[in-house]
Amino acid sequence: MTRLVLFISLFLVAACSKTETVELPNGYKIWAMNPKEIYLSNAANELVVGFAIANVGVDGDLVVVECVDATPATSPNGYLNQKGYSLVNTSSGSIETGLTLPDVERRALEVGFDLAALKPVSDYF
Repeated sequence: MTRLVLFISLFLVAACSKTETVELPNGYKIWAMNPKEIYLSNAANELVVGFAIANVGVDGDLVVVECVDATPATSPNGYLNQKGYSLVNTSSGSIETGLTLPDVERRALEVGFDLAALKPVSDYF
């Protein structure tokens, strides 16, 4: 009986803690832990940008992420939100964070990223 209760408990925990992911180029992923906690991870599944991601754009190997204000500024797992825009090159692994809109517009022109690809993160799920 104890084993049955343990099995049912583990099953319910697994069913209730569903994390959704979206595959991006070169093994990068968008992770939705819950509606207010969304991250971008690299191919090694290390969280590299997040946690209050509002918009994501993918154009070839380049990804632009926009993080908005979050309250609190730290996620439940202690991850500090990276407000602003981030430009991620999934082939080289380079990440530029803390960009403003003019910064990301300038960088997008320099690297050939089409900002029209930027859309709400909810569109990916």
